[in-house]
Amino acid sequence: MVEGVEQFRANTWARCHRFIQWHHKQGTLKTQAIPQVQEPRTDIFRNLVLRPRSTYW
Repeated sequence: MVEGVEQFRANTWARCHRFIQWHHKQGTLKTQAIPQVQEPRTDIFRNLVLRPRSTYW
């Protein structure tokens, strides 16, 4: 918004789409790196002692 008036809202999505489309055709569109997923930790529960529920009260 500029001084209470919206600017470029109607054509913003079209501009973004055209930008992506043009760069895709040119072969210059940057790709996002896929983050490496870490294996879940299983060692944190090895020392867990399960007690009957009545001992928690």
